[in-house]
Amino acid sequence: MANDEKPYEVGYGKPPVSERFKAGQSGNAKGRPRGAKSFDTVIAKELAMRVEITENGKRRSITKREAIGKQLVNKAASGDPKFVPILLSESRRIEEKQETRVASTTLAAPEDALVMKSILARLRTRLRDGDVE
Repeated sequence: MANDEKPYEVGYGKPPVSERFKAGQSGNAKGRPRGAKSFDTVIAKELAMRVEITENGKRRSITKREAIGKQLVNKAASGDPKFVPILLSESRRIEEKQETRVASTTLAAPEDALVMKSILARLRTRLRDGDVE
């Protein structure tokens, strides 16, 4: 028997040839069952659920998301050192998001776009003519 090939090395990430998936065979044949919700869906649903709170002696219903926000702000405001960095990083993220939104809508009006085009045209003309100071 003249077999010059090295024997196949079995180990991590190298299953025996007999145990590998055959061509066209899925590793997860049944897949995710129908109706199974993703973790994101479950979290979003739970955060949208309403809870009853007492605020200033009055009962009212708010979402769990709002309750978490209220607790985070209140604990940070009371000086709890664990919550201050969380609140600051969240407020920074929200501010950046708002700045991006404002920047993307600044030139939404057609008049603004026309003004920018005319300014760019004048600058290009000055650059081409050598009138740059």
